[in-house]
Amino acid sequence: MLVNENKNPLFFVSGSSFNLYDLLTKFCQHHNIPKAPFLLRNLGLDNEKWFKLNTDKYKKAYIEEILQMYPDLSFILIGDSGQKDPEIYTSLCEKYPNQIKAIYIRHVGDQARLDEINALGQQISADFLVMNHSKEAIKHLKNKNWGVDSILK
Repeated sequence: MLVNENKNPLFFVSGSSFNLYDLLTKFCQHHNIPKAPFLLRNLGLDNEKWFKLNTDKYKKAYIEEILQMYPDLSFILIGDSGQKDPEIYTSLCEKYPNQIKAIYIRHVGDQARLDEINALGQQISADFLVMNHSKEAIKHLKNKNWGVDSILK
């Protein structure tokens, strides 16, 4: 866990398996993304792993555990529209409205999916941004003055 003075911890929760860990850490290094723990799936053949627990439930459970572990912190959830990140994040926002500050979704689908996502965003109180590029999220963060300048060097 990464905890710096006056900064919230950063977590990477992914449905990817642990065998992608090296690739993910190299990607983060290459793009100057701060170090943080990766909460990845332990794929296997038993009932508690790959074949039984779908990615949606896995991600939601891990994120919910983090929210419960840090009830006094607020979070920004970042994902994409390719799977169910918007649905997972908005349901968590409804359950933990005081902890979810914003949801950022990188759009990777068609217009119908974009319409679905925008409708979800209108149902929550947190800031909801659908973006084509991470630069839009950075601009939003800076406009909100959420103290991210030291992270976004």
